[in-house]
Amino acid sequence: MNVTVSTGQSLQDISLWLLGGTDALFALADANGLSITDQLVAGQVLVVPDGYTVNAQLVDYYSRKNLRVNTANAQQLVDVEPDDMHEFDENEFDENEFY
Repeated sequence: MNVTVSTGQSLQDISLWLLGGTDALFALADANGLSITDQLVAGQVLVVPDGYTVNAQLVDYYSRKNLRVNTANAQQLVDVEPDDMHEFDENEFDENEFY
């Protein structure tokens, strides 16, 4: 199978997305004559080797949900300033409230 790289995708992303884990990362890199740290280019076509699926359930999940792993385009978490945080007061918590 071949796959076309999207903007910001890494070899690790593709290994996770199409093979179900990063244990297949070296096989994916080797099949394409790449190092695991090589930068990929949007539009680049990679060969996804057969027989290296790490987690078929994860691959199936991504496929069913039509998800594409692309960590470079993941939403970044916003830093919370200490002033915005609410301090926990154990006296405010009723442990029986959730039972």
